[in-house]
Amino acid sequence: MTYNLLDRILCPEAVFVQAPPAANTSPALGFQFFGEVAIDAETEVFTVSLKDLDGETLFTKALEPAA
Repeated sequence: MTYNLLDRILCPEAVFVQAPPAANTSPALGFQFFGEVAIDAETEVFTVSLKDLDGETLFTKALEPAA
């Protein structure tokens, strides 16, 4: 069985996925994550990061402002 399929209506793209090995796994087992966003005041680059409970960065994506 496949879980969490992307709804293709808005043409999303899964760039990074970090998920537990089975559905309904307890966050107490270490599968708890949070996001962090930073915007550089000079360059206006928008950077989003996915972090684990220890604050370690698992994935980062920087988005440049529109021209």
